[in-house]
Amino acid sequence: GACYEKMGRGEARTTYERVLRDYADQPGAVRIARAKLQELTGPAPAGPTAVGPTYRMVLDRFGGVRDVAFFPGQYDFAPDGSRFVFRAPVPEKDTSVIFVADAEGALVRPLLEDTGAWWGFQYPRWSPQGNRVAYLVHKAPYESPGPWGIFVADVDTGKASQIGADFADGDPPGDLAWTPDGREITYVMNHIGREFVPMGIYSRSVATGETRVVQTMPVHWSMRLGGYSPDGKWLAFHEKTATGSDHRDLDIWLLPARGGRALRQTERDGIDAQPAWAPDGRALYFVSDRSGDQNVWKLGLDPATGAQIGQPQQVTFFTDGRVMHPKLFAAGRRMALSISRSKTVIKVANPERPDEARELTRGRAPRLSPDGLRLYYIGEGPEQRGLFAIPTAGGVPTRITATPPAANCGFDLSPDGRTLAYFGKDGNQVNLYTVSTAGGAERKLVTTLGTSATTVVPLTPPRWSPDGSRIAYATQQTLFTIPAAGGEPRQVAQLYNWQEWLWAPDGQSIGALAYAAPEDIAVFVVPAEGGEPRRLTPPAEREYKEGLAWHPDGARLAYMIYAGPGERDSALREAFVDGRPTSRLVDVPDEWEYVGRWTPDGKYFLYQTLRAFRNTLHAFDPATGKSRLFVEGVSTGVGGLAHGLMTWSADGRLAAWATPSMTSQIWVAENFR
Repeated sequence: GACYEKMGRGEARTTYERVLRDYADQPGAVRIARAKLQELTGPAPAGPTAVGPTYRMVLDRFGGVRDVAFFPGQYDFAPDGSRFVFRAPVPEKDTSVIFVADAEGALVRPLLEDTGAWWGFQYPRWSPQGNRVAYLVHKAPYESPGPWGIFVADVDTGKASQIGADFADGDPPGDLAWTPDGREITYVMNHIGREFVPMGIYSRSVATGETRVVQTMPVHWSMRLGGYSPDGKWLAFHEKTATGSDHRDLDIWLLPARGGRALRQTERDGIDAQPAWAPDGRALYFVSDRSGDQNVWKLGLDPATGAQIGQPQQVTFFTDGRVMHPKLFAAGRRMALSISRSKTVIKVANPERPDEARELTRGRAPRLSPDGLRLYYIGEGPEQRGLFAIPTAGGVPTRITATPPAANCGFDLSPDGRTLAYFGKDGNQVNLYTVSTAGGAERKLVTTLGTSATTVVPLTPPRWSPDGSRIAYATQQTLFTIPAAGGEPRQVAQLYNWQEWLWAPDGQSIGALAYAAPEDIAVFVVPAEGGEPRRLTPPAEREYKEGLAWHPDGARLAYMIYAGPGERDSALREAFVDGRPTSRLVDVPDEWEYVGRWTPDGKYFLYQTLRAFRNTLHAFDPATGKSRLFVEGVSTGVGGLAHGLMTWSADGRLAAWATPSMTSQIWVAENFR
């Protein structure tokens, strides 16, 4: 590559791109190649004819929201680039609305001065003529039942009108796109609601509201429309991989605009998504993580046949954030993109004085050693992939493994603080590994979930028994334990699907959240040596549940039950090992009740809430029945849900938690390929 730089920039760039594509397992070479590519994409030093991409930010931190500027991807530029629209939260009203801004993002105003009874504006899409904006709204307060509607608003007058009839509560369109002539709005129906129409793609006339079927077809909730080709012949979209198990397994497709066989354009594990058309219809720009970081790539197409031409080429080379939703405008001379940069900081404090917490390091899913002297965590940020350790007094982090746990599932620390256990993904295999906290080679105990492309990485990490002798893990239908030193797994129990599992404090049993049958999730307890699972929640209580947590006395388990939007039965509850009826643990009607965990002494239940788009941690005192604010801005948890919220030393005198922040920005690129 360096030699080619002396001969021609194009050949050098191709070589460095090949390093990223074919040698991603060599971090040193990849780091150099990325740096070189960033140099080559900047303005060239020699001669007035040399050009490279330039970037300018047009929107950052709008609206006074603490850490969230706007919803990534919920924006669109006018065809001539003179204005853009975006969706942003309005915390004081507990809602979100659409704003209009000039090309520089300086003059910002609401699209509508009066939003009426409609709430939760989504998917703003500029008309091809540049004078109207289509959007989706919900006619109800936050998390309350109510219909959805597609509207079109005149940008200059603010006059809005609904297009067609309401959509049933819980069954809104999945995305919107204008036809090139501006006469119809196309949308996705993906069978997530209560009153179903056939899954597929539909269009509504803007003039009459009349609906036509573009094509009925199985679609996943993650399907998004990339819009019509300039000649109106093709409709681009991304969709969940048919054989994939993860919402991150997305691929690019083309569908004939009048219906027909969809043509798959990409096929790989990972993200290929959010396509946007080049103005001549001969290429699609899309977001991909194939280089390790999420960036914009370009794929050549034959506009007549929809056939792919050549291999995708990388266009942007960011390593410090997720690039999303490219939008080409101004006849393709400019490309807008959103960049989300997240940062999670781990804090430590005496749990009696959480307001005196100090920042220790950047990372996620902290776990304190029993003596409180060291902290283990998942690294975050460029060149920080893997598991790390750091002294709680402060110091330089030490890398333990070069790869993080699979799908950010998290990890568990042995009771003696000497060994970490986690799921690691090797191709399509998901393996159970252990590694010494002092570092060294990881040890594979078992290939837990086979080699199928449909393998699902568990939400819960493997769990150490209280005495450290065994590790519990689950496949989709079977709960196992295995000797920590290695050996043959022991089947503990079988159910339809295991979601979360935790050893009881005495190690004699394992509590679990599991599906007894489809749509029937319950709290179970099963003997650690194996046996029939015993259901602790009643069969009538079939609502969705998560966030399992043992009380230190081992007699009860807390969990969150979600009864549905606006339904009062959503609550934090307790199930009892002795078979007593379940009961409500925390009653906080004005907050979103979520997962929690008991303090080691059992005096307080710490639970997470979401208010005004920000997570907080509250401490509930069962003796008084009252809650108080404990920590603001906590992480939602990684690995085991509730057990990602906070960790303690064995004596309970030191606690650690993660505090996330996110900035979302809109940038405009020029002189890109």
